[in-house]
Amino acid sequence: MFASLPKLADKNFVIGFLLPVLIGGFAGVLLFCDVQPVQGIYDNIFAEKTLSDLTVAILAVWSAAVGLVLFNHRIYRLLEGYSGPLKQPRWIASNQQRHDELTGYLTQMYPQIFPRPGTASAEVQDEYFRRRRKYNTQYPYRRDLVLPTRFGNVIRSFESYPEKVYGADSIPLWPRLQAVLPKEVTGGIDDTRAQVDFFINLLVLALLIGAGALVRFGVYLYMVDYCRKTGVDAFAYCSPLGWGDVRFRWALMAWIGGAIIVARISYGSAVARAEVWGTFVKSAVDLYLPELAKQLGYDLPGTNLARQQFWDAVNSMFLYATPIPDEWPRSAVEADAVHPAAQPPPDPDEDDDIWND
Repeated sequence: MFASLPKLADKNFVIGFLLPVLIGGFAGVLLFCDVQPVQGIYDNIFAEKTLSDLTVAILAVWSAAVGLVLFNHRIYRLLEGYSGPLKQPRWIASNQQRHDELTGYLTQMYPQIFPRPGTASAEVQDEYFRRRRKYNTQYPYRRDLVLPTRFGNVIRSFESYPEKVYGADSIPLWPRLQAVLPKEVTGGIDDTRAQVDFFINLLVLALLIGAGALVRFGVYLYMVDYCRKTGVDAFAYCSPLGWGDVRFRWALMAWIGGAIIVARISYGSAVARAEVWGTFVKSAVDLYLPELAKQLGYDLPGTNLARQQFWDAVNSMFLYATPIPDEWPRSAVEADAVHPAAQPPPDPDEDDDIWND
């Protein structure tokens, strides 16, 4: 998270955080344009600007966008269902049931599809591969990894991919793997992540706008009821307060409904873009995991089982600082003119003058 703070002027920050704040901020000003001090802000938007006004507005928007960056991890955790109101046991159970149905179908149909293609009809094969793609992109491979939300399961799907295919734990693996990725690869991953950030932040801001509209709607209903009970004309009572007509406001209903629609569309778009993000991440793992092993100083074993055992040993090193056993083959070391093979650097304890010169 904090590693991204120096990049607060790049394209991905603008797309993922600044643009949603601009959209949400403008919507909020329109919603509360008749309430002070928002009314003054609304008037200034359409009035002639001074340099100081523009500076304050830019700093306000920028600060809000930076705030979203700081809370980005927490927002993701909430939407994935690790904590908060979305962590519902019944939702987890429901998604686990769907996971079980998919795995059961794929297991049952596998003999009809492989290893003899053509034994099943084209319709059966299409349905099998459709469900298999859904399983691979929308669910983690293990039942116990299933989360209560679609968004969480899509991310869990590509987070668990390195472990499923290679036996490598993606959480400690990813920071090391990023160090060996070319800039064009990290750029593609960051671009798709920025699109997910955009829809996630738009979702959050839409919910805040909807909550604000709901509060205003509740206030209006309360005031109308109060005026009815006291026999006071509602419009005459509230106009001096700057609240306008407190009679039933269909406009507020439209704001609430619009916010729900935007939030729903944003969530669906975030899930769809997260699948694309996962494709880039899995491609990076497939292409550059051997390069990471090389950078660690090891040659990958020749068999799949041995490679999984090797990455399990690497997992232990990453997570528990356990050295990789000597049984794993080291990479061949090129000749070093300063320290030839089998001649390590001098031990500083044996010749202090060399190190203290």
